[in-house]
Amino acid sequence: MLEVELEDCDGPGSEQLKRRFDPRQDRIDLGRAPLLRIVIAREPGSGRWLLLQLLHHLIGDHTTLEVMHAEVRAVLDGRGHELAAPQPFRNLVAQARLGVDAKAHEAFFQEHWPTSTSRRCRSG
Repeated sequence: MLEVELEDCDGPGSEQLKRRFDPRQDRIDLGRAPLLRIVIAREPGSGRWLLLQLLHHLIGDHTTLEVMHAEVRAVLDGRGHELAAPQPFRNLVAQARLGVDAKAHEAFFQEHWPTSTSRRCRSG
């Protein structure tokens, strides 16, 4: 996490962060960790804290973002102690390298895939 200072005379804090960490100029290098960065700043004038989340699309999707935002909300609400302990990244790498057989994948999707027929395409 990186904490930065914002200027009182340079516009709203959220706009300052957007300009300072514009992804068109501030690229995330895939060859170097971290691929996820968090920037925080106290907004001059209002005193509120701002958080900017920067991540490469290769490591995040909608579900990942929902989980991360829920965890941030839990901490802000004083419920951080309810969160699961973080696991070492090496555990994920080991799990990915060991692989899962096709039957396990099939069982997962049979359990989690919607079975409703209401989503079928209708012609005409």
